[in-house]
Amino acid sequence: MNLIEKVRPNNRTQLWHYKMPDEKGSYWFDLRALRQDYQKYSTMTPTQIKKNLAGLAHFACIVSYYKNVPSEHVIGDTGIVHEIVHLLHDPEITPDEEKASLRNIRKKVKKYLSL
Repeated sequence: MNLIEKVRPNNRTQLWHYKMPDEKGSYWFDLRALRQDYQKYSTMTPTQIKKNLAGLAHFACIVSYYKNVPSEHVIGDTGIVHEIVHLLHDPEITPDEEKASLRNIRKKVKKYLSL
């Protein structure tokens, strides 16, 4: 069942509407804004990514849902959101592990979240 439908496109926005199964209410997102976010996140340096992990996690959730990215690439042990969560809360991560993880996250943004 397709839960996402395109509505009211115009020159400035590409609004899409979706409803979650078994929930009241619905949600909107602007595909053009998401494309701009993709450009921003896919070109960030590891230092910039580190400063924007929460926003990137939210972006990854929205886009992976929209694109039906398989869960192993999102929340599995090596999934993008899983790696972001480790960086947000793992106090024992070494600087080398952090650097490698940030590089992997950027690669996964480009591979799985491109718009």
